[in-house]
Amino acid sequence: MPDVEWQSEVRILIAHRADAAIGAYGRDGVLTLPKLRLPERVWLDEPAAIIAAAREQLGLEVTELFPLREIVDEQAGTVTAAVVCEARKRLKAGREIVWIGANGLDMFSDEDSGSARDALRRLSNESLEPARAPWFVRGWFTEAERWLRAAAQKAGYTPTGPVEQFRTWSISSVLRVPTTGGMVYFKASADMPLFVNEALVTRTLASLFPEFVPAPVAIDASRGWLALPDFGVEVGRDAPLDVKIDIIRRFAQLQIASAKHADRLLEAGCVDRRLDWLAREQEHWLSGPLARRLLSATEFSQLQSCSAWLPTLCADLASFGIPDALLHGDIHLGNVARNEHGYTFFDWTDAAVSHPFLDMIEIVLDDDVSAAQATRAAYLAEWAQLCGPESVERAWDLAVVLMAANHAISYLSLASNVDIPGHDMSDVGVRWLRRLLKGASELADRRGANEWEGVG
Repeated sequence: MPDVEWQSEVRILIAHRADAAIGAYGRDGVLTLPKLRLPERVWLDEPAAIIAAAREQLGLEVTELFPLREIVDEQAGTVTAAVVCEARKRLKAGREIVWIGANGLDMFSDEDSGSARDALRRLSNESLEPARAPWFVRGWFTEAERWLRAAAQKAGYTPTGPVEQFRTWSISSVLRVPTTGGMVYFKASADMPLFVNEALVTRTLASLFPEFVPAPVAIDASRGWLALPDFGVEVGRDAPLDVKIDIIRRFAQLQIASAKHADRLLEAGCVDRRLDWLAREQEHWLSGPLARRLLSATEFSQLQSCSAWLPTLCADLASFGIPDALLHGDIHLGNVARNEHGYTFFDWTDAAVSHPFLDMIEIVLDDDVSAAQATRAAYLAEWAQLCGPESVERAWDLAVVLMAANHAISYLSLASNVDIPGHDMSDVGVRWLRRLLKGASELADRRGANEWEGVG
């Protein structure tokens, strides 16, 4: 298949600073929304391209509030999207914008009326919506920008340029500002049931494990705001095998070091997801309406049989005596940076305490069998020094199944709380559910046990 030359068309719905109104262009009694056309694939959670296009094509400085819709045609190489933005200032003269509320919806063109209606509905109910993503609310960016600049300045990082939106989506917002000491990054995370106060947790992790976790420039504990220095270059998911092995080994060393601090980590706010929690909590999620909707009737029936077996597997895994340790919750090479001191682990939104092996999704999701075997061997070799090679090998066999259950719960929880286009967490959740069914069936076959008869 030849390389696709991507084209993107993005409708921009400019939100009024205070009223439930959006900006539109008027001509011959018909209203249209401003449109951006970009000769590239636009990613709505990386707003730099949209912000630059709005500056050039519309003469407006904007920040992205939230997406309304996104249609991606991989074959044709097109993206059609609608995004609600907040205007910061007009940079140059352009077409006059008129502000339209709900009483002017019938004046919009047919192709724009749906987006306009949805935007106005969201803006009208802005104060009533759950505060999971405050960066979707007008005025938030200005407040965060002010805090970041002041916090950086106080810590000795004098800002040398404007604050930029680096990434924004349903579960977090990342800003950055250039300073005399390099980039300083800001992060705020959504208030989700299984998320931590990342500012407080990162500060504690950095104090306990400074060689593994970057120390914050500043935090605002009450709002969960976190400012971090530039701690290196992201390793990225395409790193060579020797790098991956080195990182997995280092992460095992971090987990081993954390085992003696489990109580301190829980006090700092890491989520208690130990095996007894998993044995209890899994029934709620695996037997719930969301799992029923995502799976076929046959799969859901099998899942109920599997669920009844999981507490036994949790007890079996606990019997090996491998200590509870720090879990990252989303440990992949995009959450690892390299600098002159080695590897740094960041993005601790899902930080928890549990059986350490449940965190090793980077190994089990690797489609390269030989690479997965190599990283698995490197990881288990570190733990074998503490717990013995036979114990860790046998424990891994059980942990792979329980890992799937643990991550299925994480994504089913997110799917229950995220409703932004392009981020359907239920897709990931159902993949983990099916991996759980497959892994449990294979484990039962290997054990020659009749404990679970979910798959005949």
